[in-house]
Amino acid sequence: MHKVVYPSHSKHNYYAKQIISAYVLKKGPVPLNPFMNWGYFLDDMVDRDLVRKANTRLIELSNEIWQFGEISNGCYHELLLGMKRSIPIKFFTVGGQIDMIKPIGDLNDLIFEQELADEIDIEEFRQRLKEYQSSKSTSISD
Repeated sequence: MHKVVYPSHSKHNYYAKQIISAYVLKKGPVPLNPFMNWGYFLDDMVDRDLVRKANTRLIELSNEIWQFGEISNGCYHELLLGMKRSIPIKFFTVGGQIDMIKPIGDLNDLIFEQELADEIDIEEFRQRLKEYQSSKSTSISD
């Protein structure tokens, strides 16, 4: 059975939702991409909290979280949930074509959106991610 991956990415990378899903599929896992399931909050046809709860369920069903591109506030909370549930996390760049996506091997290379950087201590979170990766003994690249 194929592993299931939750591809976490910012709304600023919404344009790449299909590229990200194609990348995951080409690597072997089945992507549970929230932007492919309900676009951007189902165009507000339902309460956003329902979509957030559904995203949480997708994370719970996943074997791994793959973070693509800049880390936004929403991505940050998805990563925290993954860490709480001991789900392995990997990091990747994002781009306009599948072959532009590359694994991020050094957590110092992670990029955080300014809105999130204004809310949390980025270096503390980066250190927490490093400790988490070490405790999981997993490679952060594919």
